[in-house]
Amino acid sequence: MSCIKCILSKICPCKNFPYFRLENDETDSKFEYQKIKVLQLSTSNEFILQGNYKKLENYDILNSFLNKPLVKIYINEIFKPNKTIKKFQYQKIKGIFNQIKPDIEKLFSRFKIKCTIPESNLNIEVIAYKLSCNPTTEEDLDMYFPIFFMELCLYPKSFIKKSQIKQIIFVHDIQFTTPYYSQERSGCPDYYDTKSLILATQERNFAYIRIVFHHEFFHYIDYVDDKSYEDNEWNKLNEPNFKYGKGGEYERVWIKLDPNIKGFINHYSTSALEEDKAEIYQYLIGCPDEALHNKDDIVKKKAFRIMDFVNKFDCDGFGSKKGNFWNNLIDFRKEFVYKESVYQGNVHLSQK
Repeated sequence: MSCIKCILSKICPCKNFPYFRLENDETDSKFEYQKIKVLQLSTSNEFILQGNYKKLENYDILNSFLNKPLVKIYINEIFKPNKTIKKFQYQKIKGIFNQIKPDIEKLFSRFKIKCTIPESNLNIEVIAYKLSCNPTTEEDLDMYFPIFFMELCLYPKSFIKKSQIKQIIFVHDIQFTTPYYSQERSGCPDYYDTKSLILATQERNFAYIRIVFHHEFFHYIDYVDDKSYEDNEWNKLNEPNFKYGKGGEYERVWIKLDPNIKGFINHYSTSALEEDKAEIYQYLIGCPDEALHNKDDIVKKKAFRIMDFVNKFDCDGFGSKKGNFWNNLIDFRKEFVYKESVYQGNVHLSQK
């Protein structure tokens, strides 16, 4: 199969993992909100294998991954209090990417998408913008991939299929350029031509790795659903006089959210409707119990609105009564708790 570089330049310097066809599961498409369990997020930072998240669709791969020797070191380190990836030595987990590669291959094969790792610079021109990316490094993959992979394991394969995504591309960095500006990004969806999600692996904030992945993935499905970001009903959830900013591309400096503004989890969410939705989605996936019981009634309504959207988008996975996705996700987050539940910075920039 050709990678994105092949499509654009007819030269393929990339390492692509194989994929195989699998039969679709038949599941009940009904979902009942009232059956979501009210759980408190655990304060334990201990690495424990227990709970109903064993019922997650990809638990077999997740369990294999979690029990790799280097993964145990990685997990125990990053889930300690006040710990970030920057604060432990790379040598402790060097080679972890190669150790988990069989699990990576199995998951991408199950999803029938490609894991693309360009070995040289990647340049992509898509409609009104251009992406310039440097190749990722061995250290990038070791530090970045375990968190990303654990998050990807949460998704039902029916959701991946309905997203129409074809590949995930891993590069060191992403320079996003238009005729009006050029700026660095941590992730970028390309739903126009290559049907890919491009992620920058230079990030070393583990909570931010999780947030960027889910945030950018939501942009992808939000557009694929109806080929638009427009959502008049969403606007009605906000306070009557609220108006969004000029867009996420103009929010390049970290700013704290004004406590007088209701209905938002951070300042970046106020920049545009589509950014607000993507931030609520990453919050819902990252901290489902907290999002669904938020003290801000508008945030809570938005969380349920996003849940309803993805349940309808993927009635065989997210919205399946039989699969019980949301309860399983809540149980998973109960065991694996990130220090930052809501990232207060810009979604495209690391907090320094």
